[in-house]
Amino acid sequence: MLQGRASAFCLVFAIALLAPVTITAQDGTNILVVVNTASPESPKIGAKYASARGIPDDQIIQLKTAITDEIDRRQYDLEIELPIAEWISRRSFQDRLLYIVITKGIPLRIRGTSGLTGTTASVDSELTLLY
Repeated sequence: MLQGRASAFCLVFAIALLAPVTITAQDGTNILVVVNTASPESPKIGAKYASARGIPDDQIIQLKTAITDEIDRRQYDLEIELPIAEWISRRSFQDRLLYIVITKGIPLRIRGTSGLTGTTASVDSELTLLY
């Protein structure tokens, strides 16, 4: 009896392996590109990336913020998080958005305190909490 079940399982497994599978890649409709207009390179990089990936122009958000690697929490909230959160909400994009691409010129880290109760964070990690 056990040997019959094992044979049936192997047959089903083999059929599943041989069955044609359609794999689709993500397309540009699931991506938001974030550029910093204060950086001369950022809009160029964003446009080139969007063109290469087939991202619609209305899925490129232009912000104006510091071009440093670090930014303080208040500046991050006002100049990065709030505009992106409003963009996502206005377009009801929460269920479609799979990737937020930040380009060169967007700060990488949020300044804060260190330690177990520290407030330092990365910008991309904080952005994942928006949706």
